Amino acid sequence: MMRPVFHIVFCALVIPITAWGQNAKFDLNRGNDAYEEKDYEKAETNFRKALNKGQYKEEARFNLGNTMLRNKKLNEAITEYRKIANESPDKMRRADAYHNLGNAYLQNQKIKEAIEAYKNSLRIDPKDNDTRYNLAVAQKLLNQQQQQNQDQNKDQNQDKNQDQQKQDQQQNKNKDQQDQQDQQNKENQENKENEQKEDSKNKENEEGDKEKEEREAEARPAKISKEDAERMLEMMQDEEQAVQDKLKKKKAKKKSSKIEKDW
Repeated sequence: MMRPVFHIVFCALVIPITAWGQNAKFDLNRGNDAYEEKDYEKAETNFRKALNKGQYKEEARFNLGNTMLRNKKLNEAITEYRKIANESPDKMRRADAYHNLGNAYLQNQKIKEAIEAYKNSLRIDPKDNDTRYNLAVAQKLLNQQQQQNQDQNKDQNQDKNQDQQKQDQQQNKNKDQQDQQDQQNKENQENKENEQKEDSKNKENEEGDKEKEEREAEARPAKISKEDAERMLEMMQDEEQAVQDKLKKKKAKKKSSKIEKDW
């Protein structure tokens, strides 16, 4: 609930005032009429006129703050209310200014500032139930905001944890794939080395077998055909006959020599 505008009431018996004051009062009342008609631009113009003329200054400033609040010019409304709350000698007017200051802060989504303004109003006027109600509403909104922030932070943390889990899972998957690839590469390398060793061993065995075959071939008599064997046999027989003939001739020569000797 917002504190209403101040109206200037005309009385039959009043202390005479200057024309300047009458003009300020006129501007103030015109501003009030425009405010009631929800013509806030016109109300603002007249309240500023009254404010500039000095007299009824607090009334004009308070009503100007209300106009700014209605016209969604929240920062300007806050400025006017704070001036009254800090400067007015009338404590009840200060309480009203703090009340409406809380409203302006609340509309401006500054809940903590609104709560402090309502508390300041209650410090001046502890029996003001409207301010007490607004304070309770502001505190409830603050609790809801804090709960929403906690839920949001919780959701963000959950999302962050889920993202981290997904990232960890992907990293583990990549690691497993890399380990499998490394293992495969290792096995391939071992197989290649084994094949090289086997090839080298086979080559050595082949060379050894070849050398063995060559040695065996050298030690083994060469196979000859039947015709070659017959020719070789004939040659051996011829050589044997030649040797026999030679021996016979030698014996014959020795025998002949003994006969011819004359003892």
